[in-house]
Amino acid sequence: LLHATAGTCVPVPVEVIHVTTRPGTASFPRTLVVAESGSRVTVVEHHVALTDAPYVSLPVVEVAVAQHAAVEHVLWQEEADTVFHVATVAAHQARDSRFSSCVLTLGGALARTDVDVTLDGEGAEATLHGLNLVFGSRHADQHTRLDHAKPHGTSRQLYKTILDGTAVGVFNGKVIVRPGAQ
Repeated sequence: LLHATAGTCVPVPVEVIHVTTRPGTASFPRTLVVAESGSRVTVVEHHVALTDAPYVSLPVVEVAVAQHAAVEHVLWQEEADTVFHVATVAAHQARDSRFSSCVLTLGGALARTDVDVTLDGEGAEATLHGLNLVFGSRHADQHTRLDHAKPHGTSRQLYKTILDGTAVGVFNGKVIVRPGAQ
């Protein structure tokens, strides 16, 4: 849990490091970020391994961004070629809030990240970025869902994938604009 109280500005990024040390395991790391009104925080979540043997990692990040708050989230995945990494990032935004997501995928036999953002307040802004560097026979999936639930929201997405060998990269982006939310 990272809880930024009202008006708090954390001047340096908070780094959360998930290290897998044992092969043949499944891990379910969960991170909750709560940014109260007027707060600002950057979270860098780094997934690494000290083993080259297969394992499964299924992280979930939930972000609640209150009115006039700002959260930047970086998901940096750099695990072995044998890893199955399936991540979920879910953000809920209030009025005039800012959320930024940056996903960097550098490893895994299968690396998938689902980013789901609900702009549930007028004037909310969301920016989603991603970069996949995929080689050999690896597979990287990026799925985004931006839900404009209230009017006057702004969202931007930019995802890039660099492939080599027989690697596969997938991007699937969905933008929902609810009635009256233009």
